[in-house]
Amino acid sequence: ERELILCPKVIKESKDRIALALNGIPPTILEPESFVEVISHDLGTEGFRFVATIINHKDGKYLVAYRDRYLPNSHEQLREWVFVSRVRPIPPEKVILSVGVGDRVEIKLPKIAATADKEVLCAWIPATVIAEENTEDNNVLVHLDRSHVQQTVFLEKDVFRLRTEWTGQRLVSSRASRTGVAWGWEMWPSLKVHKEGKKRRK
Repeated sequence: ERELILCPKVIKESKDRIALALNGIPPTILEPESFVEVISHDLGTEGFRFVATIINHKDGKYLVAYRDRYLPNSHEQLREWVFVSRVRPIPPEKVILSVGVGDRVEIKLPKIAATADKEVLCAWIPATVIAEENTEDNNVLVHLDRSHVQQTVFLEKDVFRLRTEWTGQRLVSSRASRTGVAWGWEMWPSLKVHKEGKKRRK
């Protein structure tokens, strides 16, 4: 039961969160050549986010070229058509002041992780914080969603971030981001995990 709490149905949960953040409003169409993140629905990488560039937009889909995903046995970047709802701008970088047990986060695996898949090392992977923050070493223990893997990760912006979803809209009365556009973002609610395996949301 505890494992099921920490390993939810990633695709369904992500779709629900994206739909909630969009709130029934079609997302702003992003321009070609924009850098974006694409959420994966592929077996084994469900919920992972990969950086890509928009090539084209047509009939509710984007043609994207992935930065770190390639065609099999090739150095040619993987391209594919994906639904608009799976694509979002690059989230703003935020200073992490503190994290707590149950926080929903995304991490990047360390280069020494036991995986031969280089593209996985470049992905943002959904996870849940399962132990109190180690302030002395500036790291925290997380459990990767829908897996048996636990990983200690440093609280550094290049490898750790709180999980957010794009609202799909520009913020009219907000200071522009580094890209010149300020977008709306919503935090994922924290998932409190108790010893008996039950959960409650903030």
